[in-house]
Amino acid sequence: ATGEPAFWFVNEYASALADAGRHADAIAQMDAVLALGIDQYPALVSQLINRAEMFNHADMPDRALAAMTEADEKYGGKASQYGKMWMWAGKACALRTLNRADEAKALDDKLTATQDDNKAAVSMAAACRGDQKMIETLLVDRLDKPDDRMAALGLFVRSRQSPMPSTFDARLNGVMDAARAAPAVQAKLKEVGRVVDFAGSKTYWGGF
Repeated sequence: ATGEPAFWFVNEYASALADAGRHADAIAQMDAVLALGIDQYPALVSQLINRAEMFNHADMPDRALAAMTEADEKYGGKASQYGKMWMWAGKACALRTLNRADEAKALDDKLTATQDDNKAAVSMAAACRGDQKMIETLLVDRLDKPDDRMAALGLFVRSRQSPMPSTFDARLNGVMDAARAAPAVQAKLKEVGRVVDFAGSKTYWGGF
């Protein structure tokens, strides 16, 4: 693979390393591909955002916040609205982990105001603050709308879980699992699909 597909191949590999608890190796992979330069390859802004988010998943919220802030300040202009919302969600999660909830709330409000542009990022931020009800509402809405349904159904593919989830991942997984199991969500799921068990590890996509 070359170009943008190659960037995402490295991203997927780094995600697998992180899922195995090898967070330093995951971030090193992202650093290597980012060394190609965002100015030369603007599409790498996605990998920059995902690298910053890896610090949250590695239980390093201070580094996640610094990396997200740097990404936003230096390269936010190269990111789509969808990408910017991942930055806001990542920053909100880091701030909440650092007990800076008031600052996180301002970002949550920005996400909610434009939630149709990236419902997955809105869901992640909701999981970070333990807002299960909002995630349930979003899941029902996403399952109900044909344009959102495919991504939402992906959340009901059950894969093998990481044998060593970080504290961050375990907390967010618990909130998402509870939201998926809610009666209203299960009722809507039965209308449009079903749970699928996959005998393998999850991919990068589909956590929220």
